[in-house]
Amino acid sequence: MKIKEISSSWLNRGERRLDGKTYVSKGFAARLTIAKNTLPKRSLSAVTLGGDKGIFIAPYFKRVYVEDAKHGTPMLGNTDILMLNPKLTAPLLSKKVIKQYPSQLKLESGWTLVTCFGTVGDMVYVRKDMEDCVGSTNFMRIIPDPKLIKPGYLYAYLACKYGHALITQSETGSIIPNLLPSQVLETPILEPDKKVQERAHDLILEASEDRTNAGILLASSSQNLQELLELPSPSSDEASVSFSVFNTASSLLRRLDAAHFSPICNFAQERLSESKYPPKRIGEVSKVFTPGIFKRIHVEDPKYGYAYFSGSELFRINPEPRGYLSKKAPKIKDYIVKRNWLLIQDAGQLGGLIGRPIRVNAVVDDGVVSNHLMRICPDSDVDAGYLFALLSSWYGYRVITRHAFGTSIPQLDPQHIAKIDIPWPDKEIREKIANPVLKAWQLQDRAIEAEKEAVALVEKEIEESA
Repeated sequence: MKIKEISSSWLNRGERRLDGKTYVSKGFAARLTIAKNTLPKRSLSAVTLGGDKGIFIAPYFKRVYVEDAKHGTPMLGNTDILMLNPKLTAPLLSKKVIKQYPSQLKLESGWTLVTCFGTVGDMVYVRKDMEDCVGSTNFMRIIPDPKLIKPGYLYAYLACKYGHALITQSETGSIIPNLLPSQVLETPILEPDKKVQERAHDLILEASEDRTNAGILLASSSQNLQELLELPSPSSDEASVSFSVFNTASSLLRRLDAAHFSPICNFAQERLSESKYPPKRIGEVSKVFTPGIFKRIHVEDPKYGYAYFSGSELFRINPEPRGYLSKKAPKIKDYIVKRNWLLIQDAGQLGGLIGRPIRVNAVVDDGVVSNHLMRICPDSDVDAGYLFALLSSWYGYRVITRHAFGTSIPQLDPQHIAKIDIPWPDKEIREKIANPVLKAWQLQDRAIEAEKEAVALVEKEIEESA
């Protein structure tokens, strides 16, 4: 609970709302700062395409999901739009349903998306690689009018600490927070010098293009992997599931959970083990471990702590720490991760993030990571790139998830993963497979820096003209 005395005149500025958080939030302070700012300003609806119609949420509809990509399109939700690979865990929405709402569900590059149910205020700039997806009803679309405002600048403004505070101030609901288009129509948009707007726009556009190109490179690495290792193209998207029924030889029985013997996962492991290149266990070419549960001692000042990340942050476009853990905590250094290590989510529901590898980027480097992420520490960046290409491929995902155990919350054990056989070609072949991955990682890091620069530029302009 927070207690604060306010002037009665503030009620008019706060839409006559009587909930206390409206007046003690950063949003109200930001609104006062913006009101006193000397820069020209217009409302959000005044710079969107079609005015009020340029800010909307897709209508509710009956969701019909399909398994085959021929008959469906990835539907992105609140979590998906924020991920490095937005299609990673997105379900396929039937194309028949999409035909009923073609304009309301589509996504176009240059739009700004704002999460508005459950988690409110997370934002993303729509990239080219998101245009072949559709969007759920859980986020708001803001369509800038390019004749009135630069799309990249509008995103940078809304994503900066002032714009974000203005947007989230209007949220309602105590159990499930939500935000409606009508509540953000009058959000003030400051308009600094044209050169500043163009610079911010160019930086956001650069970040968008880098992320799109990184996705293309990672897709090409999977293709390179199959061709150079002479692996057959997958004929099915089927994976192991938490409940399955199969026949298998008694001589193979070392475990009694049916999913471990899934034919499609056995097929993946057999193809990797029988590759033209001699197999090695993952544990032979890298260190594989998961640290135990540890006591989290949080601190407020980053000077006295390590940035702390869980899996939900690491898979995001812009990973932000969920807090800072004390540098004096017992054995805290055992949980520090290093750049280009690979992390695998080792708990969760099959089909979600469990078994998915993610790389430690420049932001996470020397940070502390949850004990629910298995560490794979290769000897070189080339080996890291090769292992990432393999483990994130159709084959890699299936040979990892077949080792999951537990019915309520499946788990992965590092001892099982370390014993997985994988093809280990000579260094020249590994480099050919790894190079697109390493280039993609560079683009992803560059995109994070470009977006941060754009947001910092906007914040600086607002503060200098206040």
